[in-house]
Amino acid sequence: MRGRPVVGAIFGLLFGLFLALTIQQFGLRPLDDRLIFFGLPVLFFVLGILLGLRAPLGRRKTAGTSPVTETPAASSPTSEDSPEGPAARPD
Repeated sequence: MRGRPVVGAIFGLLFGLFLALTIQQFGLRPLDDRLIFFGLPVLFFVLGILLGLRAPLGRRKTAGTSPVTETPAASSPTSEDSPEGPAARPD
């Protein structure tokens, strides 16, 4: 199974509830209207499941590429790396 249908269902339901309450608070429709209070959450619940199954916002995989690894930059030699050893370093 690809995607996250449970997460999509939860957030779809919450989005539908908050959208219904927002529509009621702005006075566009009364809250006792069954289509608004029950229809929008159910509609967005189903839409969230479908979008969660499809997972359109997931990570894209590109074929034939390997993960980029950084090579460490060349560092300046330390006194331990010098051929003279640590005693040859002037202080």
